[in-house]
Amino acid sequence: KGYTNVDDLPQSSSSSSSSDKKEKKQRFRFVLPPDTTPALRTLLHVDEKTGKTHSSITYLDDAAPGDIIEVNPDGMMLVQDMAAFIEDNGGGAALIIDYGEEGSGGDTLRGFKKHKQVHPLSLPGWVDVTADVDFGALKMAVNSRKQQRTSSTSSSQTPDDTTNTSKEDPIVAFGPISHCHFLASMGAPDRVVRLIEQDDTTDEQAQELFDALERLMHPDQMGERYKVLAIGRKKDGIFHPPGF
Repeated sequence: KGYTNVDDLPQSSSSSSSSDKKEKKQRFRFVLPPDTTPALRTLLHVDEKTGKTHSSITYLDDAAPGDIIEVNPDGMMLVQDMAAFIEDNGGGAALIIDYGEEGSGGDTLRGFKKHKQVHPLSLPGWVDVTADVDFGALKMAVNSRKQQRTSSTSSSQTPDDTTNTSKEDPIVAFGPISHCHFLASMGAPDRVVRLIEQDDTTDEQAQELFDALERLMHPDQMGERYKVLAIGRKKDGIFHPPGF
């Protein structure tokens, strides 16, 4: 008889009895690297001579030894690409909505399988792996791009060029604000009330509308857990995007 899975192999009575007493060990685990990884050394801007760091992310410099900080370079590059796209195409905006905080919340990496939280490495490929979004890092990535662009433009200009500098405001990040705050500012409660008060709205539909709004805005559900960040320009250099 052939076997395609090691776990299906028959065991002797002695090994079976001993294995019953032990919990099944995970095949994968998190380990600490022996030294700073190349990716992190780049992100931290490690000085090869002194070993000191000067990060583009302020809170990394302020972190104390032993602090757990999650960093997502891909996420920061993504929002910078969004800002560049908006700038290169003459306008527009981006809206980012997800669960997270303004700043790193420590170790938030977790896995889910069949609506239950499990170890993220328990079944690679069969577990949904997620982590909280650090909206502070995303905002910093967009706004630092603005500072870098301003510095680059200033250094390359001659005195005769200063009068030709574009008066357009740079692309910046707004927020983050809570999901509840954003929806309230955009008039979601008023919209739901108007829908409920329509003559053709049934009691069942009215309850569904109310329950949906409660889930989106209640602080114990999505209202505070989810945050909203916008990327764009201030209207006339003064006004924030709607909802902010």
